[in-house]
Amino acid sequence: MGQDNNYNTYLGCAENDYYFFAEDIQKGRVANYLASMAQNICERYLKHIINSEYNPTSTEENNDKMTAMRSHNLQKLFQTIEQHTEMKFSLETKNNLRQINGYYFSTRYPGEEYIEVTSEDMEICKNAVELCRNSVMEHISETQTKDNEQKYDIDELLERTKIDRQNCSEELEQEKDFAKLHNDTIH
Repeated sequence: MGQDNNYNTYLGCAENDYYFFAEDIQKGRVANYLASMAQNICERYLKHIINSEYNPTSTEENNDKMTAMRSHNLQKLFQTIEQHTEMKFSLETKNNLRQINGYYFSTRYPGEEYIEVTSEDMEICKNAVELCRNSVMEHISETQTKDNEQKYDIDELLERTKIDRQNCSEELEQEKDFAKLHNDTIH
């Protein structure tokens, strides 16, 4: 299932849950656990980006990263990503994430904040998950492409260096031959 077979990562967990979520949505199910799952799936996709791309350079940034990694707040997560990585989200994606922010708790626990989701809520959840997943997967793909291009550039540079070294070696041999010939002529 999914592109990442290692389920012991944020991306792997998100992908695994995504397929179960998508199947339930396709069957037309309307349930609180699906709304909670939608937020949790998005949270994991976002945490994958934070975990893999936010590289703190100070104690303050390290604390900020750790705070984000403990958060369930989708807005906090996408803001952290936009502030500390190259990834940016569309306004539509951010708005959809804001709409499902809080479902993780409000659909699971009784109390004043408890809600029962509707089919309209499920459509919002579906859109948020799809937009978040597509944004993250597209970003991962672009990042891998850049990494491959950089690797290609490095490989090309190494090949050029190898050719330059061969040329230098040949020129050095020619100079040695010329010097030997010159010394033999003088003596």
